[in-house]
Amino acid sequence: MDYPNKEGDVSTYNEASLKMMRLNNIQININKCNLNLFEIDLETERFKYEIKISLINSLFSEISSKCSDGETDKNQVWNNAIQKILKNAPPFKTRFNEVRHKSEFLGWNTYNCDLIKDTLFKYENFVRKLLEVHGYGSPKQKDPKKSIED
Repeated sequence: MDYPNKEGDVSTYNEASLKMMRLNNIQININKCNLNLFEIDLETERFKYEIKISLINSLFSEISSKCSDGETDKNQVWNNAIQKILKNAPPFKTRFNEVRHKSEFLGWNTYNCDLIKDTLFKYENFVRKLLEVHGYGSPKQKDPKKSIED
């Protein structure tokens, strides 16, 4: 989109720097969630693994216009796999209390926690590789011994 400036010249709006800032912020927040996926975030009152799923989906959303149909389909397969695991293998054990009419926390299912953690790690790596493939990652160096500017 072009915008006239004071001198009558035309300047062009470029969203690239804002997109890179959004991608960076999403990745920072994913890394914060990785510290303890099964902790409750006090601000959102959600488990950090739930937040991480949303963040990975946001990360993919930012680059989805550059992705092929096959990449989009594979992303959907990963997303469906995560949802299926959470439904069929929840990270914690509960039981329904008939007197209080609500579920009670009984403890963590470490096998399921590991399954969720491993699957989320693979899903995150898949999306981060797409960032690299579509030019949203670090610049490639011709000679790794030199700086990027060289």
